[in-house]
Amino acid sequence: MFDRVSILTVLILTTSSLSVRATEKVEFLRTPSGGIQPQAVVDSQGMLHLIYFRGSDHAEAGHEGVGNLFYVKRELGKTEWSKPIQVNSKQDSVWRYDVIGRAQITLGKNGRVHVVWFNMDPPKYWYTRMKEDHTAFEKQRNLVTKFNQGVEAGASVAADEKGHVFVVWHAGDFSNEDKRAIYMTRSEDGGGHFTPEERVIQTRPGFVRVVDSRRL
Repeated sequence: MFDRVSILTVLILTTSSLSVRATEKVEFLRTPSGGIQPQAVVDSQGMLHLIYFRGSDHAEAGHEGVGNLFYVKRELGKTEWSKPIQVNSKQDSVWRYDVIGRAQITLGKNGRVHVVWFNMDPPKYWYTRMKEDHTAFEKQRNLVTKFNQGVEAGASVAADEKGHVFVVWHAGDFSNEDKRAIYMTRSEDGGGHFTPEERVIQTRPGFVRVVDSRRL
């Protein structure tokens, strides 16, 4: 049986609700610079914010999956992307994984961009946020120093207009699937500082059934 997650956890796992202008037209866009694994969010003004992975031009043999993340944006009604900004501060510190490992993006207070991605071996959950002047990203930080056993997928990130930022992930010993659980670290100052990692559900750990937040 799957355990039902608390409403708080479900809200954290979902990105912030943003009001966007309705349109009847579906537009297909090409990721800039041949990038792959794009993730995008749209703000209340219709601005499209996009991150994507691009393999390193200097990857060594056997490390073709190494590369960097880039951020671009496009204003409503425009056809051109902004100049790409590299997200990760440590060159070639992003590994390309399949669906489970794609970087995640969200928007927080004052439209600030927050990004998380992970390395499986050794397990690290990298986080960075856009600088206040929106010209570059801060130095990347690893948010998880414990509860990282059995990490196999990227974290989820959510933020709000009050300056809260939440990062959640799934971990635990693979030999005890019923003991695996959801863990979280959170910030109350817009990503400046994060709390120590903690288990979201203290009792009845194990598999989790994600609830559609629209029904809450």
